[in-house]
Amino acid sequence: MKKIIKRTIYECPYCKRRFDSRSGATKCRTNCQRIWFFERSYPEVRDKGCEFASGEGYIQRTAEWYKRYLKELDELLRKNHPSLMGNKLRVDNGVLGRVLNDGDYNEYRLWTRIICICHTCFKEWGQPYYASNCLHDGSITDRQYGGKVVKKKRWKEPIPDKEINPSRRFEI
Repeated sequence: MKKIIKRTIYECPYCKRRFDSRSGATKCRTNCQRIWFFERSYPEVRDKGCEFASGEGYIQRTAEWYKRYLKELDELLRKNHPSLMGNKLRVDNGVLGRVLNDGDYNEYRLWTRIICICHTCFKEWGQPYYASNCLHDGSITDRQYGGKVVKKKRWKEPIPDKEINPSRRFEI
């Protein structure tokens, strides 16, 4: 005779992950809320089709915007996953990106965004390929076509939501 064990499964309302304990689901919900506030403060490009992701252009960011994004991403990762973080967040650290991707963490899309930005001229591209091949004048070296230089257009920067109070972002 089989013994049937009934157990309660808890689900995070944001990412729909399932947990055996209520505390695991509550922690996941809190992490998802922090990520939501972070994403609302730094809106992504509304891409029609996949023009931006296909490398049709870039968004010019400032050094201040880039440093603030890095600092706040570092704070978010330290709050959500303190065991993953070393002394300082390094953008060239491919290991962190690999762990975030393989572990199916929700912060991976935020990490992907930072590696799509050229660290010299602060142009945000649709893919990391274009950021790593940026010539800092709005053009890239296209390795697929024998190193041909291709000029790209500049996109408008998305406007952040005004209803989000930046000081409330990490209170959760």
